[in-house]
Amino acid sequence: MQCEILRRKYGGSISIGRNVKTIFTRPEITTDDPIVHRCPNIPRNSLRVPSFARPAALLNDEAQMTNDQIPSFDIHHSGACGSCPPWLGGSTVLHGFTLVELLVVIAIIGILVALLLPAIEAAREAARRAQCTNNLKQISLSLLTFHDAHKQFPRGAYTNPSKNHANAEDGLGWATKTLPYIEEQALYDRIVHNGIPGYDGDPWRERDEANMGGIFKAAHSAGKRPFSGGDTVLTAFRCPSVDLPKHAPDNSYYGGSGEPINMGYAGMHYKASRGYCDRGMYWRSAEGHSNQTCNAIDTNGDGTLDTIIKPPFSRVRIQDVLDGTSKTIAIGEASYFSSGNGTNRGDFPIWMGTAWEDGSSLFKTQDIINCNIAGVRSFPLSKLEIAQLPAGKGSDDCAFSWHVGVVLFAFVDGSVHSVTENLELRTFALLGDRMDGEVIGSIE
Repeated sequence: MQCEILRRKYGGSISIGRNVKTIFTRPEITTDDPIVHRCPNIPRNSLRVPSFARPAALLNDEAQMTNDQIPSFDIHHSGACGSCPPWLGGSTVLHGFTLVELLVVIAIIGILVALLLPAIEAAREAARRAQCTNNLKQISLSLLTFHDAHKQFPRGAYTNPSKNHANAEDGLGWATKTLPYIEEQALYDRIVHNGIPGYDGDPWRERDEANMGGIFKAAHSAGKRPFSGGDTVLTAFRCPSVDLPKHAPDNSYYGGSGEPINMGYAGMHYKASRGYCDRGMYWRSAEGHSNQTCNAIDTNGDGTLDTIIKPPFSRVRIQDVLDGTSKTIAIGEASYFSSGNGTNRGDFPIWMGTAWEDGSSLFKTQDIINCNIAGVRSFPLSKLEIAQLPAGKGSDDCAFSWHVGVVLFAFVDGSVHSVTENLELRTFALLGDRMDGEVIGSIE
């Protein structure tokens, strides 16, 4: 290997190579010199220094030496000089990756990332789904605890019992009744003592059912929107997979203008089930107190639509769940709304109740799961997406989940089940009906 010629600090020059003489102005490098020991690739026994008599002239003046007087020795180089210092023939060239090697490494890293990201995202979604399941479990247990304390389940919405009343869909919802049983007693007390004329102390107006409802309008008129506690975001009422605003927005969010009476209230990702034909667990006052007839679904599976009659009732208890508590849906995921395209229908889901549309806190089991828009993750819905909803209208009665392919439901007994979005509509309707008498097989 040919080594380069370098300048030594003493002012002379060195040439290290194959059988090449090395000349110094000062004959002071010997086999014991530390410089030699710093070069592991040049063995000491390969340095042969011939004996010579040091010129006397050097003692007086080195500059007077002739070429014949300069001592010489041969360095037989037996390896690379790369590890030697540069001034003894070492190489100063830095070794690194070539462009091709770098591109290969980058490509490998990219492939590994592409393989790992789906697995990481799947793990995150599994964790979010577990949290959502736990939320439903806690809420369903709080409803059972309420039943133990009051011998009945809460209403779906404490609205006016007259269908034609202005407050027929304005009232506090079922979730407000669960607050003391999910460690939110202080928030419950704030709702009770709200300072709204006519509602302070009894915001549900249970002692005056004929005048029940209207609290959202009253709060808006009193300049208390949202009224005390209504803007509190509760983790127990939110699914981590859902990407909706934390609070009900103003009309500009839907493409309109103005401030609706539900603006500013904290969102809710779970709704209570009205079932099919309002024969479910939760109901607003007007539906509960009235007769109703439905014939939209083949409930007995004989291929023809069946007529279902709902009698009036004023409460729902455990003994009223004739199909069994493990076969009847209580609450479930319904984290969507049909408002959009310039219209606010008041169905943005909030836990406080219903401001003017009960779809903000209740869902039915008479429409298919995910409402024909499974996979949509952007709200408000477009005009085309709204047209895809059941019956081609702005339906807000569906169960809707942000988990891919499934919806989570809590049943009356407190159990939580993951139900496929492809569940047959007949089966779904029967799961919401607490007194249909039909036998239902596996749902998962």
